[in-house]
Amino acid sequence: MAKMRISPELKKLIEKYRCVKDTEGMSPA
Repeated sequence: MAKMRISPELKKLIEKYRCVKDTEGMSPA
């Protein structure tokens, strides 16, 4: 995690993935 530069596209993807993961964790699937 030494790289501080993250492309906007990658950041968006990570945020989207995190959001989906959170919703999955909240509801029993």
